Amino acid sequence: MHYRKKSIKYLFNLARGVFISIAVLCCCGAAASFFARFHLVFELSCHFYIQYFAFTSITALIFARGREWKKAAAMGAFAIYCGAALAPFMPYKSPVTAAAAGSKSFRAVCANVHTANRAHFKVIDMVREYNPDFIILIEVNKLWLESLSALEAGYPHTVFEPSEDNFGMAFYCRIKPVTAEISFAGSLPVPFLKAKFSSCAKTFMLYGAHPLPPLSPDYFKYRNDQLDAMASIAAREGGPAVFMGDLNATPWSPYFKDFAAAAGLKNSAEGFGLFPSWPAHMPSLRIPIDHCLNSGGVSVTKVFTGRFIGSDHFPIIVDFMVD
Repeated sequence: MHYRKKSIKYLFNLARGVFISIAVLCCCGAAASFFARFHLVFELSCHFYIQYFAFTSITALIFARGREWKKAAAMGAFAIYCGAALAPFMPYKSPVTAAAAGSKSFRAVCANVHTANRAHFKVIDMVREYNPDFIILIEVNKLWLESLSALEAGYPHTVFEPSEDNFGMAFYCRIKPVTAEISFAGSLPVPFLKAKFSSCAKTFMLYGAHPLPPLSPDYFKYRNDQLDAMASIAAREGGPAVFMGDLNATPWSPYFKDFAAAAGLKNSAEGFGLFPSWPAHMPSLRIPIDHCLNSGGVSVTKVFTGRFIGSDHFPIIVDFMVD
């Protein structure tokens, strides 16, 4: 019995030590995020505030329970700092139905389907379940287009730019657009959707994007160039707009903030909650890199993540009205 108690105590102390070590690394990551503009590695550190907050806040309580007050205060300070970054996404807004608002509502879905994913039927099932007006699919190739051809019966207005390099794009919509094209933004030919709609005497823009992941210094630069270019296009077009995509950046990236400010957009998730969308298969490491943003003149009534579709991303779904 004594040996068993000793073993349990040893395992408890080991787990405590591991947890505290991770929390210290989280503090280092939060501190490194101050320098996110200076290097790719520092910018990567700013994407994990959800994990930083979870580990630092629990570790502060562990120290407090052990009456280690100075350590508890230091860890608590980091927890408060990380919590402040999450605060704008606290879910204080209630979803509003179109009937309650007295206006026509639209629903848009944006999903990175992952080129290698073969669960095509799950995407079709998702569309049937959520019944969107607009569908933006990222990472589609020719096989994906063939497998999703059944969608065209309900969504007759389509624009495709398939690719085998994880940067294809497809757009399906019920409402006939005034214009719709998949062009390119930035210094590399990565697809960028720009569609204009006029409905009930109201005109609005819908954008879809998938800039490069910042996995190398070159890709880091290209992603930022693409964000700048897309912001310029959205600002130049003006008017009510909804912007969706896998932007390969979280809301805490200074480059994401620059993009939103330059484009005149705000994060649609604010007030509805945080929606970590990637990696789908690793819940503890998920971060929000799939986004919806909206301009003035657009009222977002609901934002949420959709069902699992076999991809490494969850879909992002938004209901909105044009004022």
